Amino acid sequence: MATNREREAERDLDVREKPIRDREIMARKARELAMDEADRLCEQQEIELEQHRLQTLEEERKQREEAMEAELNKKF
Repeated sequence: MATNREREAERDLDVREKPIRDREIMARKARELAMDEADRLCEQQEIELEQHRLQTLEEERKQREEAMEAELNKKF
């Protein structure tokens, strides 16, 4: 059975370790938030790249269509 002195020593140790644990927890949460933000930014970048690709394809399609129409108008 633990003596009063041993229990007091354990409480003192817990009191000293708590700020360290709290900082570790806060650091872990900060890393997780940073990783989540990085993931979100990557996803946003992928979306923007896909939108740009689709816009480029649409512009190319319109140019081909206009070129074909101009070619047809030359023949008639």
